[in-house]
Amino acid sequence: MSEMINAMRLDKGTEVPVLHVRIRGNGECVQTFWAEGRRLGCFRCLLQAEHKHYRQERFPVLKELPTRKQLGCNGFTPYAVSAPMAAAALCLEVVVDWLQYGRASPRFRTSAMANANVYGVKNQDVSRLAACPACGPRDAQATAIRP
Repeated sequence: MSEMINAMRLDKGTEVPVLHVRIRGNGECVQTFWAEGRRLGCFRCLLQAEHKHYRQERFPVLKELPTRKQLGCNGFTPYAVSAPMAAAALCLEVVVDWLQYGRASPRFRTSAMANANVYGVKNQDVSRLAACPACGPRDAQATAIRP
């Protein structure tokens, strides 16, 4: 869903920012990504675009695969009540920065829970990937689509 929203934002060329917020793994950490304009990377730039590592995380954070549970026909990833609260708090930090300073920088932020077994990911303004299928150069995309 996030990639679809990202593509719609880029296709329409809107100046309205989009704030993506996600809980990673079993709540070990939360991340936000502020998408605005075309100067810096888009949400899809968080995944590799080159063929050898296609769709692998550009900034991996989880050291282990999350535990999954099955309940009837539904699968889910369990996490503590504190994970959505931490996601909301990080989201509010980004919005407050935007309101106070007129920009949300760094645009990509990660907040890990205490004693979480995760890789350290630096808060940063993500650069665009040259081969990004969403925000890469329009000329390259048009050439790639033609036979």
